[in-house]
Amino acid sequence: CHCCGHCHCCGHKMEVMPLSVRSWDCPSCGTMGIDRDLNAAFNIRDKGILELKAAGRSSLLMEAA
Repeated sequence: CHCCGHCHCCGHKMEVMPLSVRSWDCPSCGTMGIDRDLNAAFNIRDKGILELKAAGRSSLLMEAA
């Protein structure tokens, strides 16, 4: 899936990521020990923020903080 196969720090896409791999090191930016589920959560959050900003709803971000 797009949310867990990309590094949340730099966006590097891992070509092969079997489900048995629970954490990984990014070869691009050097981020180490990225938990697969936490990485996916960061990517989902960041995508949501971008969509809110694109829709002019960035005020919702302040309400959620």
